[in-house]
Amino acid sequence: MTITKGKTNYIALDDISFSHKCVPQINPCTINPCLNEGICTVKGKNFHCDCPMPFFGERCEKEPCTINPCLNEGICTVKGNIFQCDCPMPFFGEKCEKDPCIINPCLNDGICTVKGSNLQCDCPMPFFGERCEKDPCTINSCLNDGICTVKGNSFRCHCSVPFFGEKCEKDPCTINSCLNDGFCTVKGNIFQCDCPMSFFGEKCEKDPCTLNPCLNDGICTVIGNSFKCDCQKPFFGERCAEGICNDNICVHGKCEIIGKYYRCRCDDGFTGMRCKDKIQTKSDKQVMWQIIQTSIMCCMLVLFSGVFCLLLWRRK
Repeated sequence: MTITKGKTNYIALDDISFSHKCVPQINPCTINPCLNEGICTVKGKNFHCDCPMPFFGERCEKEPCTINPCLNEGICTVKGNIFQCDCPMPFFGEKCEKDPCIINPCLNDGICTVKGSNLQCDCPMPFFGERCEKDPCTINSCLNDGICTVKGNSFRCHCSVPFFGEKCEKDPCTINSCLNDGFCTVKGNIFQCDCPMSFFGEKCEKDPCTLNPCLNDGICTVIGNSFKCDCQKPFFGERCAEGICNDNICVHGKCEIIGKYYRCRCDDGFTGMRCKDKIQTKSDKQVMWQIIQTSIMCCMLVLFSGVFCLLLWRRK
């Protein structure tokens, strides 16, 4: 039985071994076991602490930072009734549980790792760059609307007509340069040369002297849209066609240039340097008589030869 006198509680004991019938019962809240201004109340033989926010625990000894909810060496501080984590770089989040790799910033299957205060992407081939965002097509752009595709560790350009080359940098004008300062333009799948004055041809390769209009070894030079012939002696004229030969020099023949001189090729029946001398011809009777004489002489020669051979044969 408990007996109360003043503020002290006594318990009556039936045990006759004690010299006193009552001993005092100690109040658990006397020494105020509740921390952080917790309010202690007696519950039977024990005490109970009513803790102010944000403290908790049997004796109000705990707070939100007691179990250190901040990860990755974050520093926990109490803010009102909750905790707040001050995160070291590069971590963030309510409990410093996040880092730059949490959202996987690496593209194209790159693997993200934290390096000090930064992140690093380990890129699979052929990708590269801070976020693995680059590939061979990034720095090797195809020209002239060519379409770039990645092939293994390299790239390939699919060129639109009429372009070609590794980067579609070539066109028909690239390998078909116009000559003589001609201006090349692409027309469909082919090229066209706009030639400056006096030149012409598919590549402006021709000029008035291309066909060598100068005769007799004359030297042709281009003058504007035309040409000029520098003639070798004794020739002269626009095309060096004229010389010491003319219609009057060979009377009955054709004049031919031999070096710096001329020669007359005479017509039949004429001779001489200028083919003005007529060759004397025999009449038909004279020719016939000459034939008869020649025939008689041949017969006599045959006859004498036969007699001579017969005499030699008889002597043997």
